Amino acid sequence: MEKFRFMSPAWIEMAREQITKVLAEADLHGINFTLCEEFTGPPDDLRREGANTIGFFVRVADGRVEVGDQATDDADVRIVSDYEDALVIARDPDAPAAQQSAMEERVAQGRLKIVGNPTDVPAVVAGLDIHRLLSSRTL
Repeated sequence: MEKFRFMSPAWIEMAREQITKVLAEADLHGINFTLCEEFTGPPDDLRREGANTIGFFVRVADGRVEVGDQATDDADVRIVSDYEDALVIARDPDAPAAQQSAMEERVAQGRLKIVGNPTDVPAVVAGLDIHRLLSSRTL
């Protein structure tokens, strides 16, 4: 299985393909929700000119799925994380289950911020388990 550098254009394209493929089979009608992940302190070569952060979003609206290659301010749930912290987690398929105490520490240290209510994530999006879907393909 081919792997891609985390948050590179090729990784974003792979994420777009995987997420839209899985959600293509789901009933998305009536769901309007945007999830965004934004990363601080990314490598310079991954940043857009003039940007200090990088990110991506998954938007479900009007029965369609969009995966964008940048952070968005209009997300219902926005996760802002240090890039290096996120990189370690992004590569580990078991990270979410094992990271609860580390997550609390990262929040306390200001390396992780969650804006919005994660319990508001629609079941179809939560069930997607984006992390597990993409971790095996992440360098």
